Parts: sequence; structure tokens; C-alpha cells
Amino acid sequence: MELLDRIIQYIVDPAILLIFSIGFLLFIWGLIVFMSNPEDTTKRSTGIKHMIFGIIGMFIMIASHGIINIIVGTFDLELPGTSSVSRGGNTGGGFPTR
Repeated sequence: MELLDRIIQYIVDPAILLIFSIGFLLFIWGLIVFMSNPEDTTKRSTGIKHMIFGIIGMFIMIASHGIINIIVGTFDLELPGTSSVSRGGNTGGGFPTR
């Protein structure tokens, strides 16, 4: 289990964050291209395509993060830095009871 925790912590999570960031930057770049070229329809369509691809990339990364959390919850695994209290194992509002 420790190997799986390390793989998720050091490889999967940073990869998801990196790809999400690239998608966000692609969306921002498409928005800039779209707004800065009001007359040129080809550049505006390029900007729209960049924004759409950025949104799709961000959605896929959020969905992959959700799928990982579903798998972790289904098989009762613990991600690095979590405990059963933070995953809802305690109904006392997240605070440990004595």
C-alpha cells in the first residue's frame, strides 16, 4: 500500500495538476486571442477552439481526480495525508472523539 500511496502522491497528483494547469492556460490563451482579434474571423475561431480544448482538458482532469477518489473510497484505501476521520469515518463534524 505504501508504494501505491507514493505513486499517487508523487506521480499521479502532480500530473493531474500539471495537465489541469495547461488546460487552464490554453483556455486563457484562447480567450486572449478571441478578444484581441474582433475583425479576424479565423483568429477568433482559433481562439474559440483553444477555449473549448482548455475546458475539455480541465473537465477531464477534474473527472480523473473524482474517479481516483471513487476508487479509493470503494476499496477503502487511504490517500497520502488522509485518515478515516477526514474521509467521513467519524460523524462528529470531522473532529476526533475520545
